[in-house]
Amino acid sequence: QVKNWYRPIGENDGYENTPYQYIAKIQPFKSGGYELLCTEMSPKFLPQLRFSTPTGKRDIKTAGISLKDLLSSRRRAVQKVRLLVKSMGCDRLLTLTVRENDDFLTRDQLYVMWKRFVELCKKNGFDIGDYVVVPEKHKKGNYHLHAVINGFVKVNFLRAFWLRVCANQGKAGGNIDVSFKPHLSTLKRSQGCAKYVTKYISKSFEDDQFNKKRYSSSRHKLPASRKYILLSKTLMGAVVEIADFLGLNVGNSVQKNSIMGQAFFFSRNKNDLTGHSECSGFWLSYSDELAAPVPF
Repeated sequence: QVKNWYRPIGENDGYENTPYQYIAKIQPFKSGGYELLCTEMSPKFLPQLRFSTPTGKRDIKTAGISLKDLLSSRRRAVQKVRLLVKSMGCDRLLTLTVRENDDFLTRDQLYVMWKRFVELCKKNGFDIGDYVVVPEKHKKGNYHLHAVINGFVKVNFLRAFWLRVCANQGKAGGNIDVSFKPHLSTLKRSQGCAKYVTKYISKSFEDDQFNKKRYSSSRHKLPASRKYILLSKTLMGAVVEIADFLGLNVGNSVQKNSIMGQAFFFSRNKNDLTGHSECSGFWLSYSDELAAPVPF
């Protein structure tokens, strides 16, 4: 028994002889909710791979970094930031700018300024708690910061602290704006924050160098993901099995309170993890519309 891997009841013997198994990976979040990925995997790879596709050696060409490496790195960064933001329950966005002259600050310098800003806030009794901060680069070469946080803040106090940090850096000024959408639920605000900052993670790969620090975050440990080897041998069977376990409706594509109405279904070509020509599965993010308590 490998930690966080679960076999289905009644399938403890002999399941390795099947050509492939459906696997459900559930990533719970500390703030509530979860993401689920259901796909196929050959049993001979279970559970050593921890549900990740083996990448082998980096495909680095003589002329530099390959497109494959770049896309893989971007995918990992986007996924990590999305999971962190949703697990933290971040519900509002800060935009921090610096009044620049011709001497532009680097991304690393802005990270240092952000750290000083966080320390200054905490020292003065305004601990902003968990955060993820992502830089955005302008066409002329300068940066500003986007940060997602959780909970009410007094923007006038934060602005004063940021101006002090800017002055210590030798800059003549700066600003902080706060974006908060009170008409949305807590869960939707967190999902919106995750979508917003991951957009800038992807953008940073288009206009900058490979293997740079794309974001900074407070210390936050994601809950361990859970991997279930399903009994079902068909995709729709897997949907029904997962729906039963999570207390959800199977439904159809027009029912927002169902798996079929919320999930993203996909197919991909044969690879080393599959036992046949195509690997089908689906991705689901828990939402308010599903209206079922999380069973774990």
